[in-house]
Amino acid sequence: MSVRPSDFLKSAANMNTAGCDEMTKRNVISRLYYAAYHRSCEFIKPAYCQTSMHRSYIDQLNKGGHLERQISGSLKRMHARRIIADYRLNEDLKKDAVTLQSLAANELFTKLLN
Repeated sequence: MSVRPSDFLKSAANMNTAGCDEMTKRNVISRLYYAAYHRSCEFIKPAYCQTSMHRSYIDQLNKGGHLERQISGSLKRMHARRIIADYRLNEDLKKDAVTLQSLAANELFTKLLN
């Protein structure tokens, strides 16, 4: 069974319930980033693949037009929150991290409607 970027978005929304625990919040942040990243890649294909694919793609978008730069900025902020959620286990999540990630992902999906 294949999945679509919107499936990541739905999964994150299903996990994100009031009062969810720390691990769930981290998973929600991660899934929201990947929803936005994969949706962006559908809209604007990455130029190349390398070890730091996410940063390279964000840099690629930042060199484009107005919309691409907006997407780049959003993905950059979302990527930073995902890094904290996935790798910095001793660092506390900011209180509004899940909300900010959710708003950013939904805004990106709205911008990239075809």
